[in-house]
Amino acid sequence: MPVKISVGSGKGGVGKSVLSTNIAYLLGKAGLSVTLLDMDSGGADLHILMGLFRPKYTLTDFIEKRVDSLNDVAQKLEGFNKIKIITGTGDSLHTANMPSATKSKLLRHIQKIDSDVVIIDVGAGTHFNTLDFFIAADIQVCVTTGDPTAILDLYRFIKLAVIRKALSSFLAYDEVSKVIRKRDIKDIGELLVIASEYGEDRRQSIDNSIAELNPCIVFNQVDATPNAKFSRLKSLLLDYLKITNLDLLGKVPDDPELRKSVKVYQPITSLKPAAPSSLALEVICSRLLKHIDRLQS
Repeated sequence: MPVKISVGSGKGGVGKSVLSTNIAYLLGKAGLSVTLLDMDSGGADLHILMGLFRPKYTLTDFIEKRVDSLNDVAQKLEGFNKIKIITGTGDSLHTANMPSATKSKLLRHIQKIDSDVVIIDVGAGTHFNTLDFFIAADIQVCVTTGDPTAILDLYRFIKLAVIRKALSSFLAYDEVSKVIRKRDIKDIGELLVIASEYGEDRRQSIDNSIAELNPCIVFNQVDATPNAKFSRLKSLLLDYLKITNLDLLGKVPDDPELRKSVKVYQPITSLKPAAPSSLALEVICSRLLKHIDRLQS
């Protein structure tokens, strides 16, 4: 069973897809087999960032039952021996507006992908499908810039992901679930109070569910150290969402070479391994490998 890494963000344009492709390259370089899965139905572009312009298959082929397995649509990338890609598509209403049964099937089949690691680019925003694929992973990587509005959007994204994760510990027809769905929950404390009214076991279910989250933060396009901003974000998540295991994977500097690499459809870590952004991404990958090793041991 592969280790699943989801990559999400509170808003678009923060470098989520670029991070996904570079992490895939570095993990492959470290000897792991990697499958990139593009779940961004609104802007599926991972294949283009890896130089694949005309994919033979897309995720739609699996969803519309033209193939039986996600392995059947995973394509090898020329020049990247350890990496395969399952390209997303936004050209199908069935894909963009995925029903619950299809989502459940996809989540089951992701577990069967023949790779050491699956990197799931879930897209930006807080659609239920986006949140569900994000929280289903073993490691959740959150990308933001140092811009205050981007950090606020990321906080909202993580808040809704935590609430969605908490809801997943109850059946849809459970009384706690019914109450929660009718309220605008501001923080996890409010959620725990509601659950406690129905028994301590309900509260414990939420605690256990949240403990399964492994959120990791990457600051992108930064000129100065984001440590102070990370500390504030960490305090917010601890105070309001009770997340105690937040990890700062690292920061990627605002690097002109990185922007150039996007224009020639190659990961910067492959094109220019000595570039400042490449060195920063190497650090991020090394920290991510420690999480992977922990999950595999």
